[in-house]
This record gives sequence, C-alpha cells and structure tokens, in this order.
Amino acid sequence: MRIITVILLFLLAHRLFAQESKAALPLYAPLALTSNFAEYRKNHFHGGLDLRVINKTDRSVFSIWEGYVSRVRFNAASYGRAVYVTHPNGYTSVYGHLNSFIPEIDSIVTAWQYENQEFSVDIELDENQIPLKKGQKIGVAGNSGYSFGAHLHFEIRKNNEETPVNPALFYDLHDNTPPVFNRLYVYTPCKGMDYPYTSKSFAASRSGGNYIVNGTVLIPDSSFLGFDVQDYQTGGWSRLLPYSVQVFFDDSLFWQIDFDGFSFSESSACATVFDHQEGLDNRKQIIVTKKASGNRLSMYKKADGNGYLILKDDQTHKISVKASDTELNSSILFFNVKRSTQKQEKCECRNVVGPGYFHEFVTDNIILKLDTFCFYEKSCLDQAFLQEYYSQNFIHWNIGNAYLALEKPIRVEFPEITEWPEHFVFAQMIGGKIRNAWLPQKDSDEHFYHMLDRLGTFSLIKDSIAPEIKKTNVRNGKGFPYTQFLTFEVVDNSTEIPSFNAWINNEWILMTYDYKNDLFSIELTRAQHAEMQNLKVEFTDLAGNKSELSFDFLRP
Repeated sequence: MRIITVILLFLLAHRLFAQESKAALPLYAPLALTSNFAEYRKNHFHGGLDLRVINKTDRSVFSIWEGYVSRVRFNAASYGRAVYVTHPNGYTSVYGHLNSFIPEIDSIVTAWQYENQEFSVDIELDENQIPLKKGQKIGVAGNSGYSFGAHLHFEIRKNNEETPVNPALFYDLHDNTPPVFNRLYVYTPCKGMDYPYTSKSFAASRSGGNYIVNGTVLIPDSSFLGFDVQDYQTGGWSRLLPYSVQVFFDDSLFWQIDFDGFSFSESSACATVFDHQEGLDNRKQIIVTKKASGNRLSMYKKADGNGYLILKDDQTHKISVKASDTELNSSILFFNVKRSTQKQEKCECRNVVGPGYFHEFVTDNIILKLDTFCFYEKSCLDQAFLQEYYSQNFIHWNIGNAYLALEKPIRVEFPEITEWPEHFVFAQMIGGKIRNAWLPQKDSDEHFYHMLDRLGTFSLIKDSIAPEIKKTNVRNGKGFPYTQFLTFEVVDNSTEIPSFNAWINNEWILMTYDYKNDLFSIELTRAQHAEMQNLKVEFTDLAGNKSELSFDFLRP
C-alpha cells in the first residue's frame, strides 16, 4: 500500500531551512543522540537533544550561529552550568550540564557570586558583553546539575525563549535506521470519561521491512490506541522518540502528531501525549492517540474524534501506523480491527474532575481551589478527591492520584495558620518519606498558600533534623596538606539544601553544590591554602535546621 503524506514535504522544507541557516555543530562531529526532543519526562517534555560525549568532560561546546551570550545559569540541579546564546535569526540556543565556561563567561559568573555571596546564578547579559561568532567555543561539556552521566543538553528556542523547537530538524544526523514498533495498545475508558481506562496490548512482529499485529484486534466502543515505538540512530543503542506518528484508517489519515515544538506553558501536556501511568510505573514511553479536550498542543496535526476510534459497523477495517524520524526513515505497523461486542463500563464515581469545572474542596485545615483549566481530562475517581487524616501527630492529605495530569497548578490554602510554625514544611510523601518539600507563601490577604503542580500524598510535617555532614577531606591542624578541592558530603532528610556558606579567615568564599552527589566543594589555590588559618562551613535546610563545622589550621 502506498501512503503519500505531507510530512515528507514538511521535513524537506526544514532541511532546506537548515542548509540555508548553515548551523554549526554544537560539538565536534558526529552528533550521537542519547535522548531525543519531546521525550516523556513525567510532568514535562524533554526540551532538546542529549548528545553523547562518551562520558568525558573535556569536549568543547560551540555556538551554532553568531550571536551573543544573553543568559548564564549555574545551580545545583536542573541544567547545572548553562549558557543561552541569542542569535540575529530569531532563535536562542541553550547548552546545559557544562563542566566549565570559557574564561569570559566564568569571570562574570564568579564576580556575581562573590558580590552577592551566593552560589546559584541566573543572570542576563546585554549584547555587547560577550559577542560570539558562529562556531566559537562557549564551554566544555560535562555532568553538572541534574545529570547522571556526562553529555550536552542542547536546545534551540524561538519566541523569546518560550518555544523549544526540535534541533534535529537543523542537522543531518547521518542516520538510516527506521523506527521499531514493539507493541500496540488499546485503551477503553469507562463511559463518559477519559480516565480511568482498561488496556490490552498486542505484540508487533516484523514482516519484511515493516510490522504487523497478527489476527484481528477487537475494539470496544470509543477506545483509543497507543504505540510502543522507538527510534535508533545508526550506530547507537539509545532508544529515541520518533519524530512523527501517523494513523490511517482504511487509507485515510485519522491522527497525526509531529514532535516539532511546544511552548513551555504547554509542557505539562506531556502526561496526556504519553501513557502517563505506564511512564510513572514502568518507565515506558507509549504514544497515545487520545487528544485530551484541554490539550491545545500544536504538535497535533490531525486528531479526528480527539483520537478516539469509534467503529460504526461490524466490518473489518485496516489500520496502518507510520512512524518516521527526521532523516525520513520510516516504518509502518499494519493490523486489522473490528468492533467488539464489549460495551464500555459505567463509571462508579465518588468525585469527577475535569476541564470546564470549578472545584473547591475543603477540610478543617486546607482549601483546594481548582479553576476550569486545572485538568486536561474528565476523570472519575473511586474515592474522594481530597482526604484528610492524622498519623503520628501530623496532618496528611491524599489529593487525587499521581496518574491525573494537571494542566495548571492547584491552589492549596491553609486558612487556620496565621504564623507559619517553626520547622514545619508542606511535603510530598512517597513511601513514608519526604520526596519534595515547600514553604508556603503569604498572599495579599495574609493567607498562606502553595501552588501545587502534582498530585498524591502530602503532609504538614515538622522537620527538626538538621543536614548531616557525613564526610569531609578537611581536618584540623597545622599539617593539613594542600588539596585543590575541600569537599563535604552533606545529606538532608527532605530536599536539596537551599542555603549554604563557607568562610576562610572570616571572609566568604565560594562553595559549589552538586545536588545529585550531595557534594559541596571549595576550590583552593596554593596561595589561599598557605594563608588559611581557619575555615567555617554551614548548611541550612528548607525548614531552617542548620549544621556547622569549624576548623583551625594553626593548631599544633
């Protein structure tokens, strides 16, 4: 069967643009991908490409066009060391997890850190401070921030940094390997709802250059489809998200998504584009055809019936699913479908939440306020959306469940609290332990509140445990030998440590923080070591608990 699609013309147009723009490579060739654009990341899309550097931290990173350094960030998590370059063609390129900056950038960052006596940096520069030529070095790739293995996180954005676009469209990746279909999924929600649903999966087997599902797949009324399909770059082993997926019903295009770009304000829609439950529970990336009614992503090029497949007769119909990458490699999955006699089950709901509804849930201790755009989908819950209970002298709440996708955060108010209690935090609990914690803010009416961007189990809990300094290479005494880095391994029972400081001879000195390794470091020159008489370090967690250490290097 011959399928003519507009995607070929679209990709070719991008190829022509890329050639005209003559983007330089961000790393020395070849570009090897470990993660692709728009891949599933629980509550957001992956905003760029992850490029392999063979786990080394000495690979130079280059500006892809001429422009200027417009923003620099350096923090313990997120992108770690990151450089943003604004280009005259309307794009901004982003380079994250760097091991180091070039000296011109590093000097500005260090000066800001000492002037403000703060490690975390997010500063904007004007176009005259650090101009760049195309191909000019901006740093060295590395493993800073929330990165588990050295690589370059590379983005191209437009619309004043608000819209990431797929960087793979700007390059020839020298790839001739088509995507691979693993399984087909059929999802059937309960009647009148988007969630919950039951699902069945079917193995896809290779047939010639394409894939098939054996037999006829029975489709209950108003179901949607899902595809476990992965792409591989020639010579690589990383599982990548394909660029485009199209679904044809009896040779007519029924549904299509192109992972070409999104707005950061839409990034939470990731939980509706993929099977969020399988992503959370089993770390699978399954593309689903259901287009949630609250989902306005431009990635969807077509979604008849919002991606639900409704069979109106008892005939056997042909479905073909075409997956393509940016190099025009493609594979097709073929299978037959027929209407099932199985009917949708009636929903047994304690609560219904969804777009178009105002919701307010109240207990003795909190108020949840949800507007009409908090949810993408209409969901039926078999238990109350908000449940409050006491355990071990603390208040706990079950709020919805983690599988519900939030389009906008929920406002959580604490009406009975006029002064925030000392050492208390509002925390997400998983397995009885603090996973994330926050200090609520005060609004203009002096009410404490927090904008909650996730669902699950939460607690108002007292954290009286100070950060634990587990290990250091520093010791007291006059004979302490020179080492380039003074290190402290510090752990806390709740979150990353938001406040930390170090002083040598009573003068503040920069201490860097590697959150993923719980490691703090002070870099010393030999001259600084020779003059060092005393050292003090302190670490303060979100709840205000503090740990300190002092060292005297004059002690005999």
